[in-house]
Amino acid sequence: MDMIFKANGFVHTDQAAHFVSETSFQLDKEPSSLVFEFFGSGKELFFHVEDPSGLLRVQHQSSHEPSNVMLHENKAKSGIGTFPGKIHKGEWKIKVFTYGPRMNRMIGKVLFEVKVFEGNETSERLAENGISWLQSDEMDKGRIVFKDFESESNSALAEKWLSGDFHVHSILTDGSATALELLEEGRSKQLDFFFISEHNILTTGFPEKSGITVFPSYEVTTAIGHFNAHGLVHVPEGLLSQGPIPPWRVLEKLIRNFNVKGVLISINHPFMEPWQWQYNDLSLSQIDALEIITDPYDKNIGDANEKAVALLDVLWNSGSHITGIGGSDTHTKYSDSQLGQPLTRIYAKPGSLFSMLEAIRKHRAQIFVDCECNFNYLSEGKVLLPGTDMGSHEDLPLAFSLTLDKASDPVVLGVIENGILVEEKEALPGKTCVIERVWKADSDWIRCGLRDRYQRLRGYINPLHRGRKKRRTIETWGDALSFLKPHIWLH
Repeated sequence: MDMIFKANGFVHTDQAAHFVSETSFQLDKEPSSLVFEFFGSGKELFFHVEDPSGLLRVQHQSSHEPSNVMLHENKAKSGIGTFPGKIHKGEWKIKVFTYGPRMNRMIGKVLFEVKVFEGNETSERLAENGISWLQSDEMDKGRIVFKDFESESNSALAEKWLSGDFHVHSILTDGSATALELLEEGRSKQLDFFFISEHNILTTGFPEKSGITVFPSYEVTTAIGHFNAHGLVHVPEGLLSQGPIPPWRVLEKLIRNFNVKGVLISINHPFMEPWQWQYNDLSLSQIDALEIITDPYDKNIGDANEKAVALLDVLWNSGSHITGIGGSDTHTKYSDSQLGQPLTRIYAKPGSLFSMLEAIRKHRAQIFVDCECNFNYLSEGKVLLPGTDMGSHEDLPLAFSLTLDKASDPVVLGVIENGILVEEKEALPGKTCVIERVWKADSDWIRCGLRDRYQRLRGYINPLHRGRKKRRTIETWGDALSFLKPHIWLH
């Protein structure tokens, strides 16, 4: 490949004047492809490339070694994370953004190097490409528009339980798995879907495999908290230039914008140090979901998942009905995380992004860790979905039914009413365990949880509720933390 341009520079995690570094190069012809080589001295930095019209064309996060990204005029050949289309003559800008992954690891000055090459047939064969999610005709007009993730065939499908993962990383940011490797692993584990949620990068396409659907997400990543923006189809402007710790006013404006556009907000690993959520002014009304079970195999997990479940109970008691979901946060070889663990089951239409997001908003979710099982809420023989508004002010007969696979370990099925464990029963492999209980009219919500013989969390089923409109007694994240007591989650 012929080198067109090379530049060196630095950014700084602690000096606002150097949160961003910008350089540019001139193209005097219109090649079919460009190859960008990014290196951040073994550190993680973010790179954006803009074309002469100011349109973002490449996003990348550097890793431990130099990495290459192919931008091609043909969307079938352009790399994941790029915005394919005609490569115009003129001045191209490269912006490099600092990244402080956590408060205790601000690394100061970081050197970077960027090289730009004209692509050739060999480089194009080596590029890993996906099926672009972008509309080509809109790219030609200088606009970035994602495809519609709904189709007539999807709308005709019936809702059913779908198994998947809401928090997944690839080599586009700091994961080690390629897109194809993630798809193959997902299919081997019989997943129906996963959301690709890269750090501060919007995935623009993905390979396709029958039987599994990949949906877009974006993990807004700061040094004091992460959240997933599920269903986001535009790159947030101005976020990366704010440095490792964007001011709350900036983040709040971003979240409000997401809320208006129907993007689903899920706070990630809220108590997992040192990545715990620390923006205490966050309004609970702005949250749709809470990642209450994160990578159960991570050495740093401690009691973080227990705290998250306990906090969610506190929120339901205070009138904030927020959905509990799971996310593996898989980075594969860089951690012990496993795609699909925990497993989140959603009652939705296969392949429909809208149906998936609506199902979460309606609390139609179950989460399981290393537990092959089938769970149902029932009343007088009728199956009830999690999140069902029972709308009754009378006592109701309920049954909680759990059938364990023969290969699963025994678990204890627990019934939690208004945050208090009221009944439990052991469930054995290959057997169906049923708890029957009358749900009193003055009770607001009721849910189930699973634990193994060591009291480790193995499942969470979102609640049934009465639908009463309670005034929120807790307004912000910081207020909620003050109600979280150690005895709530320790056994």
